[in-house]
Formats: sequence, structure tokens, C-alpha cells
Amino acid sequence: MRCAVSLGICFIAGLLLLLFPITSGATSYRYVWSGGDNSTGVDWTHAYTAPRPAASWARDTVYYFATDDLTGVDITISAAADGTKGITLKKCKAGDSVCTAAAGWHASTMDNGPTQFAYLYITTDYVTLDGTSRTNNKTGHGFKLMGAGNSSYNVVDTDSAGGKTHITIQFCEITSTGTPYVEKHTAVYLFGTNHIVAYNYVHHLNGFLVMGGSGHSIHDNYFAYNRSWTGWHSGGMYVQYGDSDYAIYNNVWQDVEGSGIINLRSNSNVKIYNNVMFQSSNPEPRTDGDGITHPFGGTGMIQELATSGNSDAVLFYGNTISNIYRGQNGLVNTFNGSTRWTNFSVKNNIWWCDPAQIPNGESCSAVSYSQCAADTCHDYNWYSEGIKQAETHSQSETSSVCPFVDENGLSDWRLVSSSLARGRAVDLGSRYNIDILGISRPQGAAWDIGAYEYVQGGDTTPPAAPSGLTVN
Repeated sequence: MRCAVSLGICFIAGLLLLLFPITSGATSYRYVWSGGDNSTGVDWTHAYTAPRPAASWARDTVYYFATDDLTGVDITISAAADGTKGITLKKCKAGDSVCTAAAGWHASTMDNGPTQFAYLYITTDYVTLDGTSRTNNKTGHGFKLMGAGNSSYNVVDTDSAGGKTHITIQFCEITSTGTPYVEKHTAVYLFGTNHIVAYNYVHHLNGFLVMGGSGHSIHDNYFAYNRSWTGWHSGGMYVQYGDSDYAIYNNVWQDVEGSGIINLRSNSNVKIYNNVMFQSSNPEPRTDGDGITHPFGGTGMIQELATSGNSDAVLFYGNTISNIYRGQNGLVNTFNGSTRWTNFSVKNNIWWCDPAQIPNGESCSAVSYSQCAADTCHDYNWYSEGIKQAETHSQSETSSVCPFVDENGLSDWRLVSSSLARGRAVDLGSRYNIDILGISRPQGAAWDIGAYEYVQGGDTTPPAAPSGLTVN
């Protein structure tokens, strides 16, 4: 009798599991497309026709978006945190076997451009905005965020009070509807811990990044065409007071106006490597505000803005800087000149300036290391003629021959075979032994100086950016 009862209980339990399986921890998929019927969101036919209400985003769920024009629509995500369970907003693209297999999918109309909306406001943890892929640095991103109006909104924003953790923004184009700029807009404003900003094209805004907290990674982005104006400060990237543990690498920074490209404030453990920073020969005009009074980083590639204290353990390795002019454009302390950075190291960088490429009849600027605590903080750097700093192992061209494959085209800073930057760098260790294109260092007997390692007769086509990255 007991066996029969036990068997009956087991049979009923098994039947219940078949009818109502346990799905704890499993990823669910929902779909957002203006052409759906706005019912369950379980496939494209039944897709939600607009982003979910702020608190209605479910954890352990990927929300796939089709090509859509949601101009003027803001997305807010405030669903309560639940451990490490995440919320992912993802652009559906060809090759994704999950979203393209859902009922109602039509590639010709649902994968023929980005999903465009206005602002993203995040007040919770573990959120990913994933455009899936890009065609190149400036095109093909899956999401396009366009801030609208002359306001002080940040296009991607988090609650700065207390900060959030594990926010990822990748494969997105982030810009404004201004012509050509929106006053006071910052592209990405993230506070908290362990955030990732990667593979984005960020352009035509007042500023690019304001970040606070620690453990952040900013890599493989293209930042271009910001604008500063009277009464509202600008620059490339600002790190909040006293924060630490930043990795800033494989980015391109073009025509940055305002203060330094990377502005620090008593920060520590900041690694800046494999970046390209350049001023184009004919930058877009900034006709309003204070115009172009502080072009290309204003006073420095890296600038200390703290009025007291100093940054510590800042590493500036293997970067390529092209056409620096007007001011000290090196590594500068603006407000607290009596205090120098400690444990600071500047190595394996190319500092290049071609007078023919400098606009408005201006001249090249000598590199300044006014922020260094001692002259020994910089070595193994390469300089173009006329801007060289004295170093034990520095290199410089003795003529005006450009070391790059295509400086004039503003697109190819790989080294030519004759460049004296080849084979003259110091080995910086395993963290830095991959260049901006993913090529291992060294290719010859010793490392090359700058963001690019020379490949003799090899294929140096940049590898495709990885897609479908999520934060675990």
C-alpha cells in the first residue's frame, strides 16, 4: 500500500514537472517591434510594440529588437535587482539563431538598419544594451541613441546616488539631433562598479564620458566631434574624484575640444593604452560658444583637474598621438601644479605632428610632461622632429617623413616599414602584448612603438569585433 502511494505521488510529481517545468535561472526571450500585435511578446508576431514600462523589465530575459524608428522614445529600466540576474536589450541581426527563428521574422524589413530611440535611463544593476555588431568604427551599429533638444540630459544615464553595478553599453551609435551639436549633452554618464563601454561610435555631443566608481573598462570605441561652449565645460572623458581601476584601451579620439582628452581627479590604477588620439587637418567648425579656442584636448592628452591631492599609478602605454598643437598637449596638471603624480609611467607612445596638417596656420606643440614627479617617468617614446623630449631611449625621425601608412586619410596609423618606431619599444608585459588590431607583440625581435605593431607582408585587416557579448 505504501509503495502504491509512493508510486502515485511520484507519478503526479512527474506529471506536474512535465506540465510546469522548473525554469529557475533559465534565459527567457521576448521581442519588441512596432509591427507586432502588442500581446505576449513571445515572438515577432506577438511582439511588444514599444519598450516595456520602467519596472516591467524581467530578469534573466533577453529583449530582442528589430529595426525600428522610435525617435523621441525614452527607455527607462528600474526593475528591482535580483542577485546577478541580468536584463539584456539586444538588436536582432542575421546569424542569431534565436531571434531569427522566432515566428514573424522577416530579415528584409527587420534587419535593414538600427533600432533608434532617444535616451536610456538605468536605475538598477546588471543591464546590457547590446547592438550585437558593427560594420566598422562609424557604421552598422545595432542601436542608435539620439538625444534631442538643447537640454542637460545625458543620452545614457544611471542614478549617481549610490551607483549601480555591471552596466554594459556596446555596439551603439550615440549622438544628438542638434545641428551639429546639442548643448550640455553628455553621451554616457555611468556611476558604480564594473561597467563596460565598448564598440560604440560616440559623436556630436558636448562631452563623451563621465564615469564614477571603479572597475570600469572603456575599449574599442570611436569618439569624435564634441563641442565646448562658454559656461559649460567639455572634454573627452572625466573620471570622478578619488575613483580607481580604469582600463581605457583600443579607442580612437578625434577632434576633442575642451579640456584634456582624459581628465583625472586624484584617481589611481588607471591604464591607458593602444589608443589613437588625433586632430584632423580640417576639423568641423564650432561657430557658437567659445568656438575652437581649446582644440584637441585643450591642455593635455591626460589632465589632472583636482585642486588638491594627486593621481597615482597612471600608465600611458603604446598610444599613437597625431598632430598636437596649441598648448602643452602632453600630460598636464592644471589646478594643482605643486603636486605631481606618483608611480606614473609614459612609455612606447608615438607623438607625431605634421605642420602641413595643422589648421589655421598654427604650429606644432612640444610635448610636456609637467605632471611627472621625475623625468624618469617617461622613456621609449617616439617623437617627430621639433617636439622631442629628452629621454634615455627616445626615438625621433630626422626628417618630415610620415611614419604612418595614411596620415592624410585619417584612417590608417599603421607603421610603414621604414619607420624608426619599429623594434624600439620596451616589453611591457602580457597585458599589453596585443595591439589595437589584435596583433601580438612583438612581430620582430622587439616591440614597436605606438598602438600598431608592424606586420611584415602580413594581413593587417582589423578583425571583426566580437558580437553578442554579455556581462556574466
